[in-house]
Amino acid sequence: MVLIPSQNATSATRNGTDCLTPVYQTGLLLHLDAGSPCQTGSTSTWLDTSGNNRDLTFTGTPSFDATTFKSYGFSGTPFGTVPSGFADFTSGISATFYLKWSNEAAVWQRIIDFGGTANSTLYAPQSDNILIAKYANSRDITLEFYRGVNSQGHCKTNSGTAITANVWTHYAIVVDPRPTASDKCKIFINGTAVTTDLDPTYPNGGPNNLTRNSNFIGESNWSSDDVFTGSMSDLALYNVALTDAQVSANYSAQTTSPPVNSVAPTISGTTTFNQTLSAGNGSWSNSPTSYTYTWSRASSAGGSYTTISGATNSTYPLVAADVGQYLKVNVTAINAGGINAATSSATTQILAAASSATVTVDVGNLLFRQSKLISATPSVAGKLTFRANKLIIPGCKNLNASAGVAKNCSYKPAIRGKVIISVTLAPSSSAYLSSVTNTASYFVYQRSGNR
Repeated sequence: MVLIPSQNATSATRNGTDCLTPVYQTGLLLHLDAGSPCQTGSTSTWLDTSGNNRDLTFTGTPSFDATTFKSYGFSGTPFGTVPSGFADFTSGISATFYLKWSNEAAVWQRIIDFGGTANSTLYAPQSDNILIAKYANSRDITLEFYRGVNSQGHCKTNSGTAITANVWTHYAIVVDPRPTASDKCKIFINGTAVTTDLDPTYPNGGPNNLTRNSNFIGESNWSSDDVFTGSMSDLALYNVALTDAQVSANYSAQTTSPPVNSVAPTISGTTTFNQTLSAGNGSWSNSPTSYTYTWSRASSAGGSYTTISGATNSTYPLVAADVGQYLKVNVTAINAGGINAATSSATTQILAAASSATVTVDVGNLLFRQSKLISATPSVAGKLTFRANKLIIPGCKNLNASAGVAKNCSYKPAIRGKVIISVTLAPSSSAYLSSVTNTASYFVYQRSGNR
């Protein structure tokens, strides 16, 4: 997926694919997005698209739903492990995730459980944990953390209806441990803030700043707790406290399917130098809100295409370097859920222009045996040759001329009456098939006065 421009996102490239995602980026530690274009549907690894490369490794084999809204299925056996880290949460903890519970009855089902620190002489999975879970056997959800082996309490919903089986639901939990914070903990369900129960001293300064080594997705560090049973599409974890607006943006991003292409983009227009080609977007589902374009060229239709620098509009004017080449356009469709891209077929070979160059001639009045500067302005760079009655005017053959810049030729008529003046432009670029000539008749007048 690709970002919403206002959200300060950064790039993550996996499997040679740009994984830019539309969730908020500042403080992003981990992003598991089953719908990202760089995900392969692997049932052994779920790629982290935050740019931190904290890939999830599955224990057991999850199912992968590759329909419009992609997700991993946790059937009670599979769970995931992510690498060590996740130490510093002094500026806050935020998690936004989109999932579907299958079992309301299971106890303490885990979404995440990160713990297992080296704390003095103590090392145990049940130390310094940060966990998001179903609260006991209720239908509420909680974020709890430990200092050492001591729980610092819960921030949880209290409606008894936060969890509904077999319904896709978006959750956001934001904890701000800073002393100046007005809201120590907020929970959002489907983008709306809900009432929470907060233990009196929570969050008591927040978690200890220690590396966590036993980090699960869908599993607990306590063997008596249940694993998550259901489907998970998108999970983002932060070490900052997200604002309400950032939570709202993540809600839109994580619950909207990215565009899916059904008919490839097209290219229309005349494939001749100096003509303009136009990109057709093709057909997309999931209502793209905008498109971006990248044009490329190759020496053969099936060859290796190179991106054309600066060619990022829906139209592209053919230049001299395109002659003899083939072009394609890559169209990227964007909506709140992310991006997908599709590429057109190749054009036919780009041809040189037959007569697109022009030359403008300014002669003025001509007098017998009186020198006159004739001016010619070419539309493209090349060589100019001036003629009078088909004879080359002395000193006016193959004069180097720049595009749009007048070039002069001194002509002294040796006859009276009608004379045909012509100027031939031979373009420097091989993109033009032939020279072009401007011809017109003029009248040479007798001078008045003495010679």
